[in-house]
Amino acid sequence: MKQPSMYLKWLVLILFTGCIYSVIVYQLSSELDKKEFDIKNSSINALRTEINSSIAMHEQLSLYIFNDKINESEVLRPMSAALNTNDEQQVEQLRSQLYDILHRDYSSISHYGFRNMLFHFRDGTIFLRMHRPELFGDYLFDVREMIKQANIEQKFVSGFEVGRVYSAYRFVYPLFYENKYIGSVELGISPETIQETLNAAFPDDYHEFIVRKEIVDNVLDESETSNYITSLLSDDFYYDREAYLANTNYWDKSETDLVYKLISQIKSDPILIKNIQKMNDFAVEEKVEQVNYLISFAVIKNFQGDPAAYFVSYSVNQQLPAIRTAYSLNILLITLLYLILAAASLYHIKSRMKFERQAHIDPLTLIYNRYKFLELAFLEIEKFRRYGRPLSIILFDLDLFKKVNDNYGHATGDYVLKTVAQIISKNKRYSDFFARWGGEEFILLLPETPLQEALAVAERLRKSLADYNFDKCHQVTASFGVAELETSDENLDAIIEKVDQALYKAKNNGRNRVEKYRADEPYLFE
Repeated sequence: MKQPSMYLKWLVLILFTGCIYSVIVYQLSSELDKKEFDIKNSSINALRTEINSSIAMHEQLSLYIFNDKINESEVLRPMSAALNTNDEQQVEQLRSQLYDILHRDYSSISHYGFRNMLFHFRDGTIFLRMHRPELFGDYLFDVREMIKQANIEQKFVSGFEVGRVYSAYRFVYPLFYENKYIGSVELGISPETIQETLNAAFPDDYHEFIVRKEIVDNVLDESETSNYITSLLSDDFYYDREAYLANTNYWDKSETDLVYKLISQIKSDPILIKNIQKMNDFAVEEKVEQVNYLISFAVIKNFQGDPAAYFVSYSVNQQLPAIRTAYSLNILLITLLYLILAAASLYHIKSRMKFERQAHIDPLTLIYNRYKFLELAFLEIEKFRRYGRPLSIILFDLDLFKKVNDNYGHATGDYVLKTVAQIISKNKRYSDFFARWGGEEFILLLPETPLQEALAVAERLRKSLADYNFDKCHQVTASFGVAELETSDENLDAIIEKVDQALYKAKNNGRNRVEKYRADEPYLFE
């Protein structure tokens, strides 16, 4: 009777350990599936984060261009006059007048990735395309929902949209002249611009842009078909020609040949075919010469919310093979598997931290951007409110910076901006926060600093710039405005307004000066 009992115990033990083994295998299998999903999803999210960051930065830049260059009486007057006359010869003269006013500024902003500047009458008719001034008069409401909505509702709209000439991320602003609505202006950035941002953020990865052929063919002018090339990935998609050619210039032949080889292998992948037809976010894997690649597809939706295009990233990926190797190991190596997963998680966290840091850094000068400055300023203002500690702000603007770009080119202008950032970073106090406010304007936040001390800091910084030899352009000077936060200031906007007024006074008193805000002076902007 004892023998069967022993066998039963062994049987129960075997069944019990088998159940534990099955549970562990199931958990490992589930973890493997989840990890594969997370890695692919993380790759797509990282791609999308950088895309959105670039769009947001250019939207802010478009707002600056609109306010500084377009929303002026001199610019709006010709368009308003053209709207109110039926004389075609006079309309043509007004169109040429507007083009002459803006062509230099348009040439300048094209260096920052802006592909087009279009002026539309309120009825949806094109008045002027700065990139194609000879093409005008066509009606857009039937093919451009953004133009239709912006003009009907007389409000700002933004988004991706395919046009009769190009595809672009577009920012459309309403135009009013003498309180009367006259139409809209559109600033657009090309896919090539986003692609360049991605190449800068992920220099080891290959990026490309493809757009649905059906959407393009429905609106593209027949004379503009040369702007697109059929995609190698799928006959249902186009390459944007400029973005495609930019890639051939950016990547050497061996890297391009590798991508072509990957495309030839994945284009028949059922996962790719299924997802690209449904326009889902997805990622596929492929091996070339024993190297594992992850190809990530991030959907781009148009202004109406419909999937219209993809940004695609080709990157080397060692994580997926690593976790599959770990999965195939003996149960005794579970601990090692956990360590591998922990390392992968740590790598993922560091990558996310890196992406967040990039969102706070100005890509040209490598100092804080406006968003990070505002975040830090709000924190310091809270300390001021709670503890009454002094807080000052310095805002400075490079004098006659436009002449640097005009006389020496934008490469020299970029050199000046980067050098200014380096000089100020070297000479500022360790406790001060330094950021690029926008264009050639920079700003410093000085915690624990009263006004007189802030003026001394500003004077020292002004002198450090004025004494520096900037190579081609020799001397670059700046005008400084200084203001201290007071209990009467309601918010950050109040002290920004004060320091801006001080800067305005410095520039109007001869430039290359430091001026403080004085409450007893008249408001300069009235």
